[in-house]
Amino acid sequence: MAGYIPTREFDGEIGKASIGIGGPDAIEADLDKLMRMFNPESTHPDGTKGGIGSNNIQEGAVSNSSIATISELEDVLPPESKPTKYSEILSRMATLLKSINGSSDWYNVPKKNGVLKTPISQLVYMYENLAAGYSWFPYTGMAKIQFPKASSDVRTDKNTQLFLKLLIQNGSFFNELHINIYNYQWTSFHARKAGNLNFGLLRSGTDIYNRKSIYLGDTSTIWTNPCIILKECIVTSQSAVDVMEWESGWGVEFTNNFNSLSGTEVTV
Repeated sequence: MAGYIPTREFDGEIGKASIGIGGPDAIEADLDKLMRMFNPESTHPDGTKGGIGSNNIQEGAVSNSSIATISELEDVLPPESKPTKYSEILSRMATLLKSINGSSDWYNVPKKNGVLKTPISQLVYMYENLAAGYSWFPYTGMAKIQFPKASSDVRTDKNTQLFLKLLIQNGSFFNELHINIYNYQWTSFHARKAGNLNFGLLRSGTDIYNRKSIYLGDTSTIWTNPCIILKECIVTSQSAVDVMEWESGWGVEFTNNFNSLSGTEVTV
């Protein structure tokens, strides 16, 4: 490594005259070298800049804690500022992690009841592992995917859309079902499946507790030890408020109980 390595000039001997390398001038030169090692604005006699250089640092002396402590990794920089120090760069990375996680800290992945919540943008959120329903026995009837909000919900943004991905097992058959629902009246939707398992009708409605739901199949649909997982929901809206708080309240159930069935009917 290039850099200045100070050496001692003073070499006095007991009983000898304190002149030359054994005198005060040599001691002064040694002290000047040491002072310049702590002054980056100074210059050594060989033209090397003063201050501690990389060649003066013991290997392993620079650790994570000496670059930036955990307490420094917070949102300390304005968005338009340019980081110039390692601690500022790490702080900016911590700020980005906080933004991606949608949480108050950068070191925890936000989870609620096993649900993974990820902001894609200010108006788009993705929720994963929302709900599951299964039956240990053969079953004839409908499967219900229950929404987290009641039909009396006061949300008024009519441009909210949900993109649902369901993993469905019926006996030895496995399907993915993708559902796009728009407007919070939830009476209009599209659906597409990946697989050769037929479910019959897909309809919107309300359950006996007046909660918005989607019903898959009809009262004569035959299920063989079925399992349905609501794997993913992507929420988009013109309102940042309406894409939040979708991580709880979902449900999957095999039931023929419902309050009403209405809206679009899709055959899948």
